Amino acid sequence: MTNKLNNAWVRGIFSLIIGVLLVVYPSAASVYFVMAVGVLFFIPGAVSLSAFLMRRADGRMFPFMGLGSLLFGLWLLITPAFFVGILMYVLGAVLVLAGLGMLVNLSAIRKRAPVAVGFYVVPVLVIVGGILVLVNPFRAAELPFIILGISSIIYALSSMLNAYKFRAVTIEAVEIIKEGPSAEEHSEAEASEVKEVEGEADVKLLEKPEHRDTPL
Repeated sequence: MTNKLNNAWVRGIFSLIIGVLLVVYPSAASVYFVMAVGVLFFIPGAVSLSAFLMRRADGRMFPFMGLGSLLFGLWLLITPAFFVGILMYVLGAVLVLAGLGMLVNLSAIRKRAPVAVGFYVVPVLVIVGGILVLVNPFRAAELPFIILGISSIIYALSSMLNAYKFRAVTIEAVEIIKEGPSAEEHSEAEASEVKEVEGEADVKLLEKPEHRDTPL
């Protein structure tokens, strides 16, 4: 139980540190995220090429996929900010096209049945969001990491609070077990044992047969 509580404290502290860093430095977090993706592409490609070079005599086919993975991972590691901008531009364009598509569908439905004005709110908001992403892609890239950082901070505080509560309950339970029964409980138990012994003695006296003198 103590190990589990200690693990909860460790997880909470690390989550709190990561959450604060994500909230304070969201732009750096987005760049490091792209670099982490680059590492995930780079390592398999490097392993594939290394295996080919070590066993070239076996007549194996050149690993073009491994080479592409290595080069793409290296590109992500060298220019992460460039890919952050590209991803945000793609996301902004997708949001704008999705909003326009929703408006087209609503216009088609309106020809057959009346459509309330409230149904147009969501597609308009989606289009506005896409335009904001296209105008300022790097600022938009920071938002998901800010939300992730806030969620991490909330998780950390909740985890440490639960660990503190359970630790207090555990310590109280251990103290009760160590103390054992109180003096009053001991005296009550001894008194009940004495009563049981006296009751058994009375029963034996009542059950003992009387000895009568037999004539000679």
